[in-house]
Amino acid sequence: MRIPTLFPMIFALGAVAELEFTDFPHLIIPLNSSAPDTHYGTQNSGIISNSVFTEISFDVRPDIPANICRLNFHLNLNPSKNAPWSIEGAPFTFIISRIKSEIDKDKDTWNKYPPVMHYLANVTVDKDGNVTVEDGWFQCPKGGVAQFLLWPSSDADVELTWFELDYGWEIGGPHGVTLEMHS
Repeated sequence: MRIPTLFPMIFALGAVAELEFTDFPHLIIPLNSSAPDTHYGTQNSGIISNSVFTEISFDVRPDIPANICRLNFHLNLNPSKNAPWSIEGAPFTFIISRIKSEIDKDKDTWNKYPPVMHYLANVTVDKDGNVTVEDGWFQCPKGGVAQFLLWPSSDADVELTWFELDYGWEIGGPHGVTLEMHS
């Protein structure tokens, strides 16, 4: 009976949590159903489609005074940066799920990757690059790893690609998946 009283606190968390640090994935690994036993190792870009899912991994720093993390997705639309991305089938919604922390960049394939533990967020990207993230909050595993699977929310013929870039907010902000650590 006490759980419903916690809902307003959980949903208001984003409004009161102070951003301490933003980090970028240390591993980005495509899993391709067209070559289900091929491992691609880590990449600098991501792709999500019905035939390619993407694993991402973050090494969560122990020295940041943060207790709560948020996985986020950004597209830098600053024309002077011309950050690479493409979309087919907009609006495109993908799911971010937590996976067991067992990613192996040298062995994971479409046929062999860590099990999904639970849903974390929905991300919608429209044809103009506007992004909406629903949810994404979780307890920071400080000093450990946080690993995720990005996959489409429907069977529609869709695809989203991006190149991961660490741009500052003064020039349009990050481009790609980020781990935000909040206190």
